[in-house]
Amino acid sequence: MFCPKCGKINPDNEEKCSGCGASLEKAQALAAPKKRKVWKILLAAVLLVIAVLVVVFLFSGCGTGNVNPNEKVLF
Repeated sequence: MFCPKCGKINPDNEEKCSGCGASLEKAQALAAPKKRKVWKILLAAVLLVIAVLVVVFLFSGCGTGNVNPNEKVLF
């Protein structure tokens, strides 16, 4: 974890910076919500792409093909 005051790298479980002695608790509290926010945005983006693909598939006529109702199909 970077110290917000001096920029020194410290272990994640430290409470005070080993370089300047500043409190790292505020930095830990600020870092956690950003990770969750990124995952929420990523999940929302993936769901949006899936929804758009489903709508495009349904309204583009994919899968209907040119079927003649009078033609016999042998399986």
